[in-house]
Amino acid sequence: MDGFGGTERSACTVADGVVDLANVLDVHMIALMGEAACKFDVDQRIKRTSLFKESGRMTGRYLPAIAKLRRYLIENRINTIVVVESSLCLYAIPAAVGLKIRTICWEHFNFNSNAGRRKRTFARYLAALVVDDIVTLTQRDREVWLKKTGTEARVHAIVNPIDGDLFDCTYDHQSKTVLAIGRLVHQKGFDLLIAAWAEVLRDPAADGWNLLIVGDGEGRAVLERLISDCKITASVTLKKSTETVQDYYKKAALVCCSSRYEGLPMVLIEACSCGLPIVSFDCETGPREIVADGESGRLVPNGDVLGLAVALRELMKNERMRIDFSKAAKSTSARFSRQAVLERWRTLLLEGDAGNSPRFESRAIQ
Repeated sequence: MDGFGGTERSACTVADGVVDLANVLDVHMIALMGEAACKFDVDQRIKRTSLFKESGRMTGRYLPAIAKLRRYLIENRINTIVVVESSLCLYAIPAAVGLKIRTICWEHFNFNSNAGRRKRTFARYLAALVVDDIVTLTQRDREVWLKKTGTEARVHAIVNPIDGDLFDCTYDHQSKTVLAIGRLVHQKGFDLLIAAWAEVLRDPAADGWNLLIVGDGEGRAVLERLISDCKITASVTLKKSTETVQDYYKKAALVCCSSRYEGLPMVLIEACSCGLPIVSFDCETGPREIVADGESGRLVPNGDVLGLAVALRELMKNERMRIDFSKAAKSTSARFSRQAVLERWRTLLLEGDAGNSPRFESRAIQ
């Protein structure tokens, strides 16, 4: 709950957006462990709590966590629970057994990637059997869920929302900064981006350009060593995450996404809102549903380091192309607006309240 990532931001935005629904009496945000404070603003009426104040391994706390969550659901008369990230269904589903609770699994990865956690795969198949609704971030992932699980739950594709006012920038076409944002972990592929950047710098036209990577994570030392080994320290900067990440977008020439896999990368949605051209790997879910190749950015075959370098150089050399891509990116951002996305969530919640869910009897939403 206290992270800076797209999942945390989206969860806070959606929770904040349903507080004033006529059918909603209370909204609760329940963290598994750690601090219950959010890094993003949420309505003060939202009740926040954490099952365990201390972070750590859950091996010995699994059954107590289920018991605590069940007690909380009963005491607070919760009748709809949105599970943010499918692996947490392993806690929510048993905690809700026998209770009249509508369960919604909100998936933030893509079905074919479990990030090395087999329990996430198990949780997905369990959710497919039990929950009332599944929310994916992309239409492609929705199709995969339906095909691979045969679930009878309703499956909805709803993109993550963005605060258009916060990420409303004027494009700086004279900038010479390539921006990349994300956790410093294997998934985000910053090692591939650094290798591509070393290739970019072979072209004299790249003189004066710099690469800025913003994020925190256990991979920082590895990336710093890679930057040093490639002898590109003069043009690559690693900066820590910040609550005012929009300041970096305002000073960027383009945004690059080098992820090996994604759900729906918030970085690219934010880039569109700021009118920034995009260069991205075409990983299985996400980028293709945000970026129009050749119109608002360039999509490169997933993992193609040389192709990433070629696409970056193309945009870096062509100011006119960057300006055209910027306009196109800005025009696509409306479908990710907070208002549009929250309307989808409100409809989902109210449809369930009307008793239209195949596994959910009509109940008031709390």
